[in-house]
Amino acid sequence: MVARTLAKVSVSGAPRKAIRGIALGVFETIDAHPWVGAQLVRNPWPTAMLQIFERIGRQVQALRAPARAQFTAATVLGSYVIGESRQNAASGRLYEPRPDRAEFLDELAAQWLELDVDEFPFTRNIANQLREHDDRALIHGDAARSSQPGAPAAIPARMRSMPARN
Repeated sequence: MVARTLAKVSVSGAPRKAIRGIALGVFETIDAHPWVGAQLVRNPWPTAMLQIFERIGRQVQALRAPARAQFTAATVLGSYVIGESRQNAASGRLYEPRPDRAEFLDELAAQWLELDVDEFPFTRNIANQLREHDDRALIHGDAARSSQPGAPAAIPARMRSMPARN
């Protein structure tokens, strides 16, 4: 399943675009088939996990990340994509019947706004962004084009502008 998804992702051209394509493909595969996410994290790593790691790692190299940072960068990106994908797939299946997404996020954001201001200042501050976020836009790096005015860029987009460490 993952191999078919990765085969459809173009890796010619811009490495950032390829990473977003890999991430979105994995996200959509796990969203449609949640069991894939569970299989990916089994030990020892199955071939599909190595394929994801390899595809992301090649793009990290193409971005000319320092050799000492490549393992960390590929691991962080892969872990983020798989973790976010698994969480999204699981969250969408926790409740029967499935709740309306907008209502669910609205209720969760309201709960976040009620948190202790001293203990959770960050979470309270971004609670309203939760209401309108789009998981696929975050994975794809399109947060700036989503319905969140002034929303920060997604993690993959931020990572591309992070300074490299030697």
